[in-house]
Amino acid sequence: MPRHFLLLILCILAYICGGTISMLMSVYLPSVVRDLLGNADEATMSRVGPYLNAAYLAGMTIGGLVVGYLSDRFGRVKMLAVSAVVCGVFTLAAVGAHDWIWVAAARAMAGIGVSGILLTCAVLVSERWPADGRAVAQGILGVAFPVGIVLSGGLNVLFSDWREAFSVGLAPLVVAVLVLILLRETKKEAGETESRSPLKVLLQPPNRLKLIVGAVVYGFVLVGLWAIFSWMPTWVDSLIGGGEGAGQMRGITMMMLGMGGMAGTGVSGFLVNQLGVRRTLLSNFIGTLFVCMLLFLSNNSFSPLVLVETAVLALFFGINQGALTVYVTELFPTEVRATGTGFCFNIGRVFTTSAVFFVGSLVAALGGYANAMLVFSGAFVIAWLVLFFDNCNPELRSGDIQ
Repeated sequence: MPRHFLLLILCILAYICGGTISMLMSVYLPSVVRDLLGNADEATMSRVGPYLNAAYLAGMTIGGLVVGYLSDRFGRVKMLAVSAVVCGVFTLAAVGAHDWIWVAAARAMAGIGVSGILLTCAVLVSERWPADGRAVAQGILGVAFPVGIVLSGGLNVLFSDWREAFSVGLAPLVVAVLVLILLRETKKEAGETESRSPLKVLLQPPNRLKLIVGAVVYGFVLVGLWAIFSWMPTWVDSLIGGGEGAGQMRGITMMMLGMGGMAGTGVSGFLVNQLGVRRTLLSNFIGTLFVCMLLFLSNNSFSPLVLVETAVLALFFGINQGALTVYVTELFPTEVRATGTGFCFNIGRVFTTSAVFFVGSLVAALGGYANAMLVFSGAFVIAWLVLFFDNCNPELRSGDIQ
């Protein structure tokens, strides 16, 4: 088997683990709060939920920035294995939690690992896959994350006990072992910037302007995506009014998000090859905003239409994420690619970590979860404006790796 195919398979497995673990808390949030606090009403959820989500996002922010720098210094493969271990160990650590602060701390550490997985896999594929199929390979890789989201919804259908579901932390530990056994570090990827600090190279023109634009566009998309993904199951729960069937519908909703994301990410590479990454992103930001308005303004009670519209929204999310991965990884030269990509991928989480607190506050102020999530969908408008008026980065197509 060609080594770049083996690399892609292992990265796909790691991405699936990351997607599953990322969405576990969104799926099981009412169950976790009810188990640890004895109450899962809207007031309690709005008070505790933001801290649990923000802890995970804070961990992802730290992980992406730190792992990106370390990957440029010491190698992508080593840091992929380390990230998988951290992700698995601290997901398992949440199983024994007796209070929500313990869970928040474990989620923060797991977030560091997941962020490292997403970064190192994206960079490895962008550097090792042949240029003519790189965008498609990134799209295939991106499909793996929503596969994990689907699995997280499936876990909720299979396991009512959130502690049993969190035992999925064993999976990334297996992936880490396989990575260390089957993948080799290349000299070009490991230690190329030992004589120069990656940060100094990154802050020199023209990398500096690319860094700003990439971080702003990716960051605002992340704000909108995470606000919606994190609170969508809780919104569905509120539409149903709780009860025995609510948990199953939350799980099915996450499966719709995952399957729509899979389809979107899967076609993103083909769209990038045909339209270019910039035009792909601009058109899909508009589509994302339209579907958000349709979903959150037209549904006051639960119906099968909610699931259909959720899947369509996830389709646009998937296209955006797949195209953004190509866009960001191709902005920077190899010597600082992991550092630059890590910054763009994760600086937005600084704002996202703060933003998830406001979702809980906006629920009461705006009269419900739907209105709060609709406000945060405005982040796609800002991302569209920044990308539309950006003149520093020419149109990128597959194969533009420097």
